[in-house]
Amino acid sequence: MKHLFTLILGAASLIAQAQSPVGLLYGLVTDSAGVPVVNHPVTVTAAPTPGTAGIAFTNTYTTSTSGYFGDSLMLPGLMGSVVVSTIDCNGTSLSNTFNYSPNTGPVLAINSPFVLCANGSGGGTTLTCTASFYPDSNQANAGMVYLVNASSSAYAGPAATTSTTYGWDFGDGGTATGAYPSHFYSASGTYYVCLTMSSLTSNGFSCTDTHCDSLTIDSTGFLVFKTGSGWTLQVIDASQLLVAEFAPFSVDVAPNPTPRGSVLHCSSSAPIDRVELMDMNGRIVRSGERELPTAGLPSGAYVLRAASASGSASQRVVLLD
Repeated sequence: MKHLFTLILGAASLIAQAQSPVGLLYGLVTDSAGVPVVNHPVTVTAAPTPGTAGIAFTNTYTTSTSGYFGDSLMLPGLMGSVVVSTIDCNGTSLSNTFNYSPNTGPVLAINSPFVLCANGSGGGTTLTCTASFYPDSNQANAGMVYLVNASSSAYAGPAATTSTTYGWDFGDGGTATGAYPSHFYSASGTYYVCLTMSSLTSNGFSCTDTHCDSLTIDSTGFLVFKTGSGWTLQVIDASQLLVAEFAPFSVDVAPNPTPRGSVLHCSSSAPIDRVELMDMNGRIVRSGERELPTAGLPSGAYVLRAASASGSASQRVVLLD
């Protein structure tokens, strides 16, 4: 009511100044759920009837925080039309036309509300979120795991800006915000990591999505780190992924299987800095360079892990009675 009262006062002032009719423009833009759409453009074009006096004009308005737009207009000439238009959320045009003449009187009420399609309604989804992340498989340093934030949002509709926020749950009670946070884990193990993203457009559309996955840090998986001080997870952009310019590091053990008590001989595709033999609980039972004695070890399955300047590699080893 406050908006309309203000327009009426403006219209009264214009009527007192000229004889051309005054247009009392007002309207509300909402989605199909009745929620006001803010910062949405609305265009008004007024033109006299061809052959009559008057100069056409076009004004553009932006809806307020309550979805409202309005103005008092001195219409061109004594006869003509007013077209109020906007762009729907799916990119199509919506418009209303109002004609005026001496028969319509000195004031033309131009009430032009618009209802735009909402997320998931008949107009289609205008903003979608896809939360996603995955670990970088090219690990260069023990104790550091890189996680790629591959989340994205897709928007279809009139021009608008989109802002996105991120919330992380690292599975050990720790949380963070931002697209690329860092988090320190105090021990190896399996952690269920969740990412929730929320996007919002400047014209009022929003979406939310959550993606969760487990990261396992143990003695037999790819992400194997046995550092005394734990390990760090760093979220990065896809452009920061490393590109290997050398052949993957590999290690071979002979003989395998081998009788317990014998010596394991290691060969590799690059110089070995250190080699470790671990039981299935992740405990290091032997360590050295290229040869590892097995005297005193029980029979069963073990994991041999070799490290070099170009990476690390693991192989399963079986000791026989």
